[in-house]
Amino acid sequence: VVMFGLGGIYAEVFRDVTFRLAPLSRADAEEMVAEVRSVGLLRGARGQAASDIDAVVEALLALSELMLACPEVSEIDVNPLVVFERGAVAVDSRAVIAVPVT
Repeated sequence: VVMFGLGGIYAEVFRDVTFRLAPLSRADAEEMVAEVRSVGLLRGARGQAASDIDAVVEALLALSELMLACPEVSEIDVNPLVVFERGAVAVDSRAVIAVPVT
């Protein structure tokens, strides 16, 4: 499962997140971004420049692919993903590796 939201206080207080089953298609990732109520912040609000939404979509697709390619990874948290006018950078992330049961 892939979850997307603006993270931090936005996800916790406003519960402004959306979910899809992996693997994501480009349409899935684009819909996820468009579904959150806070998408206006990414599109540019009150004179602010729009963020690179395509970079967010690419990040969601890459994470979806990574989760399928590496089944030993049980979860990944990228927070924050800083999105610029052009591009995005994962500032911090955490991955959990599942321990095989023997």
